[in-house]
Amino acid sequence: MIRPTDIPEVNDTSKVDCGAITIGSTDLHYSLGKVNDAVEACFPTLEKNSTRHFFSCGHWSTHELVDHVIAHTGPADVLISVWSISEAAARMLVGMLESGKIRSLRAVVDYRSKNRHPSAHQLAAHSFTELNTFPCHAKLTVIKNEEWSISINGSANYTNNPRPEAGVLDTHATTADFYSKYIEQMLTNSNPFE
Repeated sequence: MIRPTDIPEVNDTSKVDCGAITIGSTDLHYSLGKVNDAVEACFPTLEKNSTRHFFSCGHWSTHELVDHVIAHTGPADVLISVWSISEAAARMLVGMLESGKIRSLRAVVDYRSKNRHPSAHQLAAHSFTELNTFPCHAKLTVIKNEEWSISINGSANYTNNPRPEAGVLDTHATTADFYSKYIEQMLTNSNPFE
């Protein structure tokens, strides 16, 4: 178990490389996405049964992280719950679905998304494998295939946001299964808290 006292204090982030900083355990990593770092610089590799906490300066977005992850895993099924999705993100995901990178794309988007991004909602409703609107603020993505089970949990929506975002990329199957269960319930309009 990692205690707060085990984590070294970093006062000058300009001296921190974007790559993984391993702390106390071989499966716990930290990445700092500096201003000009692409997603590849923060996630150069994926390791099974690891957890990577990240803080991004906003140079890349969640849909770009998903594309990068699937480049490592190969074609996969994707489950999403999100508060907001932009047309650019929806188009990128649909492109990945059409190219076979994503085998199935099922998403829960907050019910107000129809008003916030109507063109994105219409595209997702027409092109995603499954889409449901549900009162939701959780920003979760689960990526699964025969070899990998990955979850992404963070502050970022599926939009292009130039502000700092933080999150966790986890490659433990139990974590992916935990989030999948609740996303599946929201897809069927079931209250995950009952």
